[in-house]
Amino acid sequence: MAALAPLATAAGAVILLSGLVRAAVAPSDAAPVFARSVILALEFLLAAGLLRLGATMTFTGLATVVGVIATRRLVATGLGRLSRGG
Repeated sequence: MAALAPLATAAGAVILLSGLVRAAVAPSDAAPVFARSVILALEFLLAAGLLRLGATMTFTGLATVVGVIATRRLVATGLGRLSRGG
């Protein structure tokens, strides 16, 4: 299972980069497009962290997953408000 974690991390990076490119191409829709890609990229990073945690089961791994979950929640809330314009 831990062998899949780098794939999930790479997928998150590709999604984030594609969102950045799409936001640069269409500046009028930049905020919602980039917000959706960041949220989706964080989902993949969370999946990678969970895969690593399942393989190692250490407190460091658990702390990493908790940090990613907290960051994802904060960013998703902030970007959701930004993309709705309020």
